[in-house]
Amino acid sequence: YLADLATQKIVALHPDTGKPKWSVDLDCLPTDLAVSPDGAKVYASCLTSDEVVVVDAASELVTHRIPTAAKPARLVAMPNRALLLAGSKHENKLSLIDTTQNLKFAVVELPGRPAVMAPRVKQPVVYLSDGDSGKVYEVELRGNRLLRTLNEKGDKDFLKQVTALAVQEEDDGLGRLWLVSRAEHRVQAVDLFTQKVLLNEEVGKKPLQIAMGPAEEHRLYVLCGEGDRIEVFDTLAMTRLEPIQLPSNSFPSDFTVDGEGRYAYVTTAGDEQLYVVDLKSGQLASAYSPQVRGIGLL
Repeated sequence: YLADLATQKIVALHPDTGKPKWSVDLDCLPTDLAVSPDGAKVYASCLTSDEVVVVDAASELVTHRIPTAAKPARLVAMPNRALLLAGSKHENKLSLIDTTQNLKFAVVELPGRPAVMAPRVKQPVVYLSDGDSGKVYEVELRGNRLLRTLNEKGDKDFLKQVTALAVQEEDDGLGRLWLVSRAEHRVQAVDLFTQKVLLNEEVGKKPLQIAMGPAEEHRLYVLCGEGDRIEVFDTLAMTRLEPIQLPSNSFPSDFTVDGEGRYAYVTTAGDEQLYVVDLKSGQLASAYSPQVRGIGLL
């Protein structure tokens, strides 16, 4: 799925051809997309109408419009729970939406503005980064409360202006939080128990997004907006691997990794393509022209 900024639509693309299968009018400016765990619903946060729009993927119709905090931005559909989270660009609030009832049932007040989010899979917990200060908020979703603030004292070793987060969960502990900073051109891994920085690597300019591969493969991928590449990390050995090079001057803008960790789908601003990258071989598998000025690729 893509959100088309020019036409204010959600567009469903066929993964094998890159061609649009269907589109739905949102009547608002989308800022992010999320898909329910069962794939039945697509959600779009709308900057101009302070709401989340719900689209039924089977009927291809808008079924609900759910009010949120002002200027909703990032969305996260919680794994294994009928719960959608919506951050805000203008308020220090996190809206919690019941996706069974299609209504906002709670708002969590935060010390700072949630720029990006990453959920835990095994526990009802989400991490939110305050993009400017470098602080990360850990929110527990059973009681809808702030548990703790990581980097509360503003440690100089922590990244500032974080643009993406990912959680690496471990069976015997809390695991690690991975952060990306577009301003500092760095990737960082932080131990969630000790809050110690375990890895701090410079990557290509303008790292935009981050994605975890399947847990058994121990891979993390970072999309760099300049340099036309995907950086690859081994999350078990905590080492950097050979990057995957994309076509020159493609200027990638967003990406997602499929559930099997086989392919990455990359949208580009330079040549307006949808690239399908084979993550096993590190080679470009195919390229399409979806003719969509998209964000929120899923």
